[in-house]
Amino acid sequence: DAAVVFGVEHGEGAIEYVNQRCCELIGLGRRELIGCNWRNFQLTDHETPPQQVAELTAAVRTGRAWTGEWSKRRPNGETYTLRGAFAPVTQDDGRLACFVATFDDLSEVQRAETVLREAQERAHAGEEAKSQFLATMSPEVRTPLNGILGFTNLLLETPLSPDQAEYVETIQLSGQAL
Repeated sequence: DAAVVFGVEHGEGAIEYVNQRCCELIGLGRRELIGCNWRNFQLTDHETPPQQVAELTAAVRTGRAWTGEWSKRRPNGETYTLRGAFAPVTQDDGRLACFVATFDDLSEVQRAETVLREAQERAHAGEEAKSQFLATMSPEVRTPLNGILGFTNLLLETPLSPDQAEYVETIQLSGQAL
């Protein structure tokens, strides 16, 4: 997981630690992040609803945990989705010491969900096509097939050579399979 630790001073804390995975995830180096106000790192992209930004800010200011998902933009312009969890850390006397925030990049999960959803849609479309085919073709196929099976039964009741009997039985078995 990507992780960040930021101190708290009336909800206006600076980033004190950031791991390598977090730097890779957001596309910035440690030197660029250490000492920055945590607000520079929060939900700042225009895709994030203002209510979500307000909920996170309120949670940090009051020392409560917060979890959510939002879109973010890397310095190179690439957009990605994060799942973040902000957890308060208290001192022995109960005062808030800092927050630890962990992040997961949901891009791969979203890509896999898209592939799965498309496969499900194709499977559903295939099932519908099969049902439609059977509903349309069933009477058209069933009537002549019933005629073939009926005449095959009649033919088997007549004197036939062994080869003819074998051929007629093959016709009957094939028709029954259909």
